[in-house]
Amino acid sequence: MKKTFELSNGISECLQFLQETFENFKLKKSEKNRALLMAEESLTSIAKHGTGKELVVTIKKSIGKIKVDMLAEGERFDPFDDASDANTLLMKSFSSDLKYVHTKTKNRISISAYKSRNLFLYRIIGAALLAGLVSLIIRSFCSDETRIYLTDNVFSVMKDIYMNALTMMIAPLIFFSIASSIAGFGNAADIGRVGARIMGIYLMTTIICISIGFGLTFLLKPYNYAEAVTQGALDMSQYTGTQIDTSVKGFLMSIVPANFLEPFVKNDTIPIMFLAFLVGLATLLSGEKTRPFATFLDSGNAVFMKIADVVMQLIPIMIFSYVCVTLVPPKSSINGGTLKSMLAAAAAFVLTIIIMMGVYILLLRVMGGLNPIKLIKKYAPHALKVIVMGSSSAAIPINMEVCEELGVPSKIYSLTIPLGATINMDGVSMYLAVFGLTFAKIYGIEITLPVLLSMAFTIIMLSAGAPTIYGVSLICLSVLLTSLGVPVDEALGQAVGMEVIAGMFRTVNNSIGDMVGTLITASKEGVLDREKYNK
Repeated sequence: MKKTFELSNGISECLQFLQETFENFKLKKSEKNRALLMAEESLTSIAKHGTGKELVVTIKKSIGKIKVDMLAEGERFDPFDDASDANTLLMKSFSSDLKYVHTKTKNRISISAYKSRNLFLYRIIGAALLAGLVSLIIRSFCSDETRIYLTDNVFSVMKDIYMNALTMMIAPLIFFSIASSIAGFGNAADIGRVGARIMGIYLMTTIICISIGFGLTFLLKPYNYAEAVTQGALDMSQYTGTQIDTSVKGFLMSIVPANFLEPFVKNDTIPIMFLAFLVGLATLLSGEKTRPFATFLDSGNAVFMKIADVVMQLIPIMIFSYVCVTLVPPKSSINGGTLKSMLAAAAAFVLTIIIMMGVYILLLRVMGGLNPIKLIKKYAPHALKVIVMGSSSAAIPINMEVCEELGVPSKIYSLTIPLGATINMDGVSMYLAVFGLTFAKIYGIEITLPVLLSMAFTIIMLSAGAPTIYGVSLICLSVLLTSLGVPVDEALGQAVGMEVIAGMFRTVNNSIGDMVGTLITASKEGVLDREKYNK
């Protein structure tokens, strides 16, 4: 829908046109008023700096989205600083939905008048359906050799490039987020109090997760249905070759790096957090002399959050490649014993996730004094993004965005969310408890109280010190099984088949745990905007 108006005196007519169009599209009153406010301020600025006679307005409606483009000749300007004094701050709050471009002699402002909360869901479903169609065509008309070639050289490459992009942003995002958060605190005492509170909450939920995992495994006995199946054809060296020191000494030694840059090269999040804490605290204690550096930390955080946002928008590409990698290759045979063993253990694991969600709801109500339904409603539209990523660290920008919607101050969530993504691996803890205990029973390991306590300690250390790399849960499982004397290659050969699905459940659980811990901390600190939370 496109219409042309006079630039000098056609603003009122244009606003009337937009209002009638929005009403025809059946926008809610709040959505309509918000879009009209953005349009009015934008039109005023375009007319003020205009040098031509015509204003061209185009309205584009697609699935889950309505966009308004306004184009006119004129001089360059900043639409956020050019708004009336009363609306300057309000316009800046609309920055994510208003885009300005000046090309040659023309000003263009694009307004996102409406964006469905399910828009991303539509894109993901579309990507999955398209991948299914493409896979069906390839399977129907291509030979096995061609399908293998396409999988290895096209779809796997797409998947790996996207995963590299996710991994690339994790280290700088964690560093700048934590460093800028600490530098922005009022004093060092506040940091110590908030840090001690969130660490206590994270440790408590980890212990609860391990207890639920052990308890449910003993109750459901999935090991009675499982079989020890040798997977000689599978190469597990990529998981068994990585060593993780689970001793207290090893964990403490891993915190302080010998080289400032080495943790960033290795994507080792524990020492990165230490460096971020050190830099942020030094900036805070140095006072006015380091204000420019504090601004640099804030700017770095904003830059990498924007990079993360761009990467997140490309998730449908990852979905397309993942589906094709799964469906295009020739079918491989499925061992019945392996399938039975994995379904039994996976069912127990999923049930532990469901129970832990109930625990989170209870903790949020009792410790935070908050209505859990508000968190569920505001997190639900983002949950699918988290599920398909399968990585807690990659989900940091999404969790921060939801924290902002829930009224948590940035100085709190910029510290607690990256911290939780690294050391609060509740989903991983339950996964290790269920699968570790299941495999121990399958291979005849006698489970005594000292063995359980040793397993629990090892799981806590693994969840805190595990590297943020793909397949980390299998790496941690290999370490745990080795400490129990279980044949690692045989056990992992059975577990690897369910890794993608288990990873999705783990990531959601990890992220919800981080959110609950952050909300409880903000509530206890008295800094949570409860009015915004309860909207």
